[in-house]
Amino acid sequence: MAYVTNLSGKKKIVFFTIFTLHIIGAAVWFFWQKDPSVLEGEGMSLEEDAKVEDGTLMGYISALYEADGARYMDMDEAEWLTGEEAAQAMIEDGECIIADGEDESACTPDGFYVRNPEVEVRTLPIASEVTVTRSTDFEYSDTGTHQISYEELQHLFSGEGSYFRSIPFHVGIKDGVIISITEQYLP
Repeated sequence: MAYVTNLSGKKKIVFFTIFTLHIIGAAVWFFWQKDPSVLEGEGMSLEEDAKVEDGTLMGYISALYEADGARYMDMDEAEWLTGEEAAQAMIEDGECIIADGEDESACTPDGFYVRNPEVEVRTLPIASEVTVTRSTDFEYSDTGTHQISYEELQHLFSGEGSYFRSIPFHVGIKDGVIISITEQYLP
């Protein structure tokens, strides 16, 4: 720290501020590694979000990661609607305006609507033996459906601008843990 004594008053303040912020950042990281629930907020309340009912959820995966030797997914839940229900929801959400004499089905030319009025990320635990199914990879089958490893799924989500963050996925939950992850085919 001998070089700090050669700095002017303002430069010392800037240096010590940056130094202090690095120390605080390291402390937060250290404590988060020991107990991830110390960082409450969007997608970070592992204790609270881990209590999820058995069944199936659909939504957008924003992150896949590990903490304390366990796997987790941050997911923004959404609704998959079809037919008249989809058209009605699009009209309610302002996504479709029906002209006089026009049929509501014009709102949903593909027959579906993914309703996601607000971003609400939940953190969900993932089983170590999770089944992952892709539904849009026609290189491997005529139907586009085939199983991949969890590590391959992680790779698909690597990088900030991953295309897969805009694709809905269905997750099967048993005993409060994700046991299956399935990509939703979008026509």
